[in-house]
Amino acid sequence: DQLHTPFRWVYPASFCLAVLAALGAETLLRSPAPHALTPGAALDYGLSPRRWLAPGRWSAPLFLALLCAGSAASALVALGVSRLALGPSLAAASWLRERSTSLRLAFPTAEMLYSYEAARLAALGLMLGLTAAAFALTARRPRLGVSALAFVTALDLLIAFGGFNTASPERLVEFVPPAIAAIRQDPTLFRISSFNFEDTLRPNTNMLFGLADIRGYDTVILKPYVAYWSLLEEPSGLLYSMINKLTDPRSLQSPLLDLLGVKYVLTTQHLGLPGWTEVYRGEVNVYRNERALPRAFVVGQVVTVPDAEAARQRIAQPDFDPRSVAIVEGPSELERTSGSGSATIARYEPNRVEIVTRSEGNTLLVLSDTFFPGWRAFLDGQ
Repeated sequence: DQLHTPFRWVYPASFCLAVLAALGAETLLRSPAPHALTPGAALDYGLSPRRWLAPGRWSAPLFLALLCAGSAASALVALGVSRLALGPSLAAASWLRERSTSLRLAFPTAEMLYSYEAARLAALGLMLGLTAAAFALTARRPRLGVSALAFVTALDLLIAFGGFNTASPERLVEFVPPAIAAIRQDPTLFRISSFNFEDTLRPNTNMLFGLADIRGYDTVILKPYVAYWSLLEEPSGLLYSMINKLTDPRSLQSPLLDLLGVKYVLTTQHLGLPGWTEVYRGEVNVYRNERALPRAFVVGQVVTVPDAEAARQRIAQPDFDPRSVAIVEGPSELERTSGSGSATIARYEPNRVEIVTRSEGNTLLVLSDTFFPGWRAFLDGQ
């Protein structure tokens, strides 16, 4: 269930942490100067930890400075001990690696795992040390200390994620591969997909070229669409928030793919399938689906079913032909349709579609877009 995965809470958790940090910074700026003790007063007060930790003797910044300093020292001491006892450290790394599939995939050897973690433990110790210094400065000069804390936070984020958003030369971003250029010569409305186990064109990269794709990379994928795709083949990539490719040759022969309007497929393979015409061969191959249905069309026959599950069962039948029959959920008078006609899309925008239709008899207009609450249909403005 994608709605209950941990990463779903990244954004609210980050927002809440930012708010708490701001409240903490405001508290530090408003806190009074720490109470100073002369040596004589300290001796008179005694050396009892209970007395030293009494309210007013220790300020919050000083306490946090000591806490971070102790944590930094612990991290650096642990790193030093692991270097002095390198043999047992590598044995521990090997033990962890052998018991984790993810670690085995990420690190070919125990030495690589150890070096990776050692570098990050060193960075953690150094950042904790800088944080301790910033808190200690805050105890004496709150405004300067809060600025130092903001600097340390920015430095920490830069070290951790500096390479995450990479910079690319404009010429690479603007480059259009020849295979994509061949597809873009088609002025009609259509969709594309990839077919192979390789990532020929990763989901969402199609948006760079203004192409519509039946695949997608999004943390929220509509359940009805996943169910529809499952009638073609088992969707791959859902674990990583995407539907990323077609891999079963039978999917290319399915009328459900034609109904999606998939006119072009990119692949590294040779497709010797009826109904598919090669239109480009190069860095990848491009095939055109001669049976692809247009984005909007009319049918002269309607079959009503009680619910979505019954609709899926009906379109999964071998005799289902989307060119002539539409499956509609719920009771309706649409079953009385009979006739033929045509549909032409005059305007197609993210939130508005205008279609001009001509029909002989009672027909039903089909728009092969995903339905979602909020869409409304108008006939001649009514």
